[in-house]
Amino acid sequence: MKTDMYYNVLLGYDGMNSEGKSLCSVHEVADFILTHDVAWITEADGTPLLKAENGDILYINDMRYRDELLTELRKGEGFRGRYGV
Repeated sequence: MKTDMYYNVLLGYDGMNSEGKSLCSVHEVADFILTHDVAWITEADGTPLLKAENGDILYINDMRYRDELLTELRKGEGFRGRYGV
C-alpha cells in the first residue's frame, strides 16, 4: 500500500546518525528537510530519493514526488520561527 507520497515509507538521515528515521508522509519529509542542515532521504531498500542542504534540494530522482514536496515545502515558509529552530 502506498502512502500519500507514492512510497510505503522513506528513511531520513541527517548525516550525524546512521539509523534512518521513518517518514510516512510528504509533510514529514518536508519537516525533516527543514529541521536538518543536511538531509538524505532514501527508499526503504536504501535507494536514494533526494539530498538537501539548508532547505535546498540538491538532488532528487522522482520529479512527480518533487512537485508534491515543493508544494509542501512552500507551506513551511516561516517554518523556522514557528518551531523555534
